[in-house]
Amino acid sequence: MFGTEQTIRSVVRELKRFSSSVHVPGPHAQALFVQALESEPKLLYYISGYRFSGTLSGGEFCVTYCNTETPPSEILTAETADEVEDLLHAAVGKIRMEQAVIVPAHLNTDRVYNDFMMMYSAFYSNLVQLECRTQSGLSERFKVVVFLFRYRIGRVKLNMMENAVRQKVAALAPVLFTADMKPETKAYIAHNFLARTVEYWKKEEPNQLERSYMQSAYGALINGRCVCQGYAEAYKRLLGSQGIFCEVICGKIRGSAEHHAWNIVSPDGRSKYHVDVTWDSGMGAAKSDEYFGLTDAQLAKDRIWTRRTDMVCTGGKNILQEAKLQIARNRAAYLAKGVDRRYLS
Repeated sequence: MFGTEQTIRSVVRELKRFSSSVHVPGPHAQALFVQALESEPKLLYYISGYRFSGTLSGGEFCVTYCNTETPPSEILTAETADEVEDLLHAAVGKIRMEQAVIVPAHLNTDRVYNDFMMMYSAFYSNLVQLECRTQSGLSERFKVVVFLFRYRIGRVKLNMMENAVRQKVAALAPVLFTADMKPETKAYIAHNFLARTVEYWKKEEPNQLERSYMQSAYGALINGRCVCQGYAEAYKRLLGSQGIFCEVICGKIRGSAEHHAWNIVSPDGRSKYHVDVTWDSGMGAAKSDEYFGLTDAQLAKDRIWTRRTDMVCTGGKNILQEAKLQIARNRAAYLAKGVDRRYLS
């Protein structure tokens, strides 16, 4: 007879194979089945129900599955309301149609959903509708929450926009980066490119549909006009093309009710820094690099955002200074390899 840990591993293995019949030995078969589910909470997303029949020596579980075409990598997990909110921001930024999240059973996701819609529905012009569905009952510890998104811009147009952005990012790489360029230099040049070539959208001009474009990387890279979300999404795409960690952060300007988006970057994959391309674009005023490579302590003077333990920006070195030094030392080589001189300073 299998030991408890072996039994749980065996059950998990069968469930990952989507086996319709799962045998669990021993008098505590049902408890072991639930333990197996809770050891791999993402499995809850795939199971719509099960029927048990057995004796003291064990039993059979007839399992009914759903959503089997969804890979586990697309099912996310969150422990707190703030983490769920962060995942919603990320999902809208990526224009996802659906996002499944595994959360603790006690977490009030309806409140998270309602707060998000109340605070951010106006901020995200492209988001027409957000629906929240909860699947529970198979576990006392976890539940599955599925968020469904509907956008103003349709899927066909979104795919066209994505293809255009992908092609633009590829076309920009030779004039912004070289293979031997340090990550902090790439981050600085990408920052300079967006800050100097993209126009900040003025609120009085476009309608809701036009504004939806401007909250995306498409608005920044293709139309050349966007709002803060567009700058942040475009910056993430440029750095991502170079293998540099970059995430979009949503928060507020201190003293303002307006929501604002910027980035957290990690050139070396360890230390993290804030970069606010929108603010350095001058939004119609003088361009600068004042908001490149800031720590939490530095940015907290005029920004408010949800702090995450995996997104702590303590810095480690002055990446702005490092980037400028590298450019000064290698300027001629960069120019010879085709880098556009306009973004080197």
